[in-house]
Amino acid sequence: MLKATLTLLAIVLYLGASGQIRVFPEYGNGLMYPDTSISCLCNIVDSLHRLYKKAVQTLPDYMARQIDIDL
Repeated sequence: MLKATLTLLAIVLYLGASGQIRVFPEYGNGLMYPDTSISCLCNIVDSLHRLYKKAVQTLPDYMARQIDIDL
């Protein structure tokens, strides 16, 4: 019984540890994309941000009222 328990524990620990292996490579910048891809993505995101910042006007997410009571 002890041998079966230890074997099961070893299998569970092995599967848990093998699940921590990275699927995607990690580059020098700490991300899963190289610097060349990030620079291209930054240009696209910046241009979209400028385009839609002018086109979309949002309403504020809050509404507040202040009431002062003098006693």
